Amino acid sequence: MQSNFIIQTHKLQGHKAAVYCLCNGFERHTFFSAGSDGIICKWNSEITSDGILFASTVERIFSLAAFSEFGVLFAGTMLGDLFYIDFEKGSTAKRFRFHQHSIYRLAKWNEILVAIAGDGIISLWNAQAGKLMDHLKISNAKLRSLAIDSKN
Repeated sequence: MQSNFIIQTHKLQGHKAAVYCLCNGFERHTFFSAGSDGIICKWNSEITSDGILFASTVERIFSLAAFSEFGVLFAGTMLGDLFYIDFEKGSTAKRFRFHQHSIYRLAKWNEILVAIAGDGIISLWNAQAGKLMDHLKISNAKLRSLAIDSKN
């Protein structure tokens, strides 16, 4: 049975393996993707061309969050590392080893990055400075999903 709801209009190249996450880009009509190949690709939804290699690591990337107001992209990995990539300061990258298990979700909360991981910890980061602000262990099980109240 063929679906009439999903129609492939373009086939684009950029990743060599599974894609695990997407997030908005810094400019209008752009977005980032990342996955099991450790590649972060930048895409432009108005241009039907292949993705542009933005950054890469040997680790699997499970989550992304971009702060366009600071020119900063965060990536959370399977090993629990958090990458802070600052394009305002010449594409410098920092690796933080705070979480002991996979970072499953990154979310923006005003100017704060919220990270949840398989170690049951929720952590809050200063997005502009790339510094840990606070953390709390809220479960002995994995934290895989979160939602931010847009009114707060």
